Amino acid sequence: FGVTRERMRQLETKARTLLQAHLDSSMLGGLMKTVRARVDGVSTLESLLHEMPSLRANVPTLNQPVWRVFDRLDKSYEIDRGWCAEPPLSSAIEATRDAISRFDTASLPTLPQVAAALENVNLPAERLADWLIECGYATWSSHVLVHGDGIRERARAILQTAGEPLPATEIHSQLGVDRSLTAVKNALAAGAPHLFMRVD
Repeated sequence: FGVTRERMRQLETKARTLLQAHLDSSMLGGLMKTVRARVDGVSTLESLLHEMPSLRANVPTLNQPVWRVFDRLDKSYEIDRGWCAEPPLSSAIEATRDAISRFDTASLPTLPQVAAALENVNLPAERLADWLIECGYATWSSHVLVHGDGIRERARAILQTAGEPLPATEIHSQLGVDRSLTAVKNALAAGAPHLFMRVD
């Protein structure tokens, strides 16, 4: 249409402002404010829809659910990949990574320890592991593998959970990865003496 990008941005801003003003003066405006207040930190879309089932309703003219329309109009939060985040998802992920990076480099924190360190995450325990995977971390049992998902990190989690020395065969059987016993022994030897100590 021969309209510059900047002019399009101005038109979009004006249209959004007019639409927002119209919504604010309607019943939907109240619902939008309720959603805005509810999305605080990180939570799941599933929990939001459970608390506010009316957000599932379809907007006929757009053929989209109400929650998606609100998400596009309200820039104070973001809904993406099943997560609700305020601030936006990328900032919430960055904040989670920053909090985890504060753990001692030699530590292997548990899920409850990580949950206590995350101020912006409002998730039930069963969904915390999913959020950490979204942030690029793996989990094993109740531990967060903050330094990757390799054999050594999994072995650390196994030994820390056991609380006692284990033979390589036992560690190998619990790893849950397709590696030979020799590969496991080599990985443990490569991590010694900083990470592992042979006791016999």
